Amino acid sequence: DLEDAEHGLTELGREQARLTGQRLAQAAAGVKKDRYGEVKIVYSSLVSSCVLRAQQTAGIIAQELPDVYRPPDDPLLNEGHPVLPAPHGKRWIQEGEVLPS
Repeated sequence: DLEDAEHGLTELGREQARLTGQRLAQAAAGVKKDRYGEVKIVYSSLVSSCVLRAQQTAGIIAQELPDVYRPPDDPLLNEGHPVLPAPHGKRWIQEGEVLPS
């Protein structure tokens, strides 16, 4: 069960999420220039699945990006959704083992 406490982030995972948040915040700070021109990075939202470790990662990143909208977690992003199981995919549907949603 990916939503139970046993599948949460480790200390290393929390540190990696914090560093990722800091890097994303740094990328959005100010205007970036290169030979092609200028760009201002603006994040429209921070989206997560309902899997515990994804929620924890998004929460830590959100602390570094306090002005970025955080919509409700989306169950369609959970592992295994909405894609068919690989490598069987269509064959499983044809044989009735997996029903399309």
